[in-house]
Amino acid sequence: TTSLSFSVLSYNVNFGNFLSYELSAQNKSVLDAIQQSQCDLICMQETTQATEYLTKKYLLANYPQQVYYHDDQGFAAAGMGIMCTKEWQL
Repeated sequence: TTSLSFSVLSYNVNFGNFLSYELSAQNKSVLDAIQQSQCDLICMQETTQATEYLTKKYLLANYPQQVYYHDDQGFAAAGMGIMCTKEWQL
């Protein structure tokens, strides 16, 4: 048998950390924590379009697979994002 092993991090980024497209000290600490976790799969809740922009800008090298879903009803932080270190079907 072949076993598959991978690590998962689930993180509620809360929209307060990612209201701006500028990298603040607060959201930099969130991005650093995600990167330092070295997890294979990152699941983020309460994301915004700014979250997507900043994670793609700063974490794309380590997490080349990224997909985001944003709320189309006007809620600021009702999105979700998934990032992977490996090429998996998302």
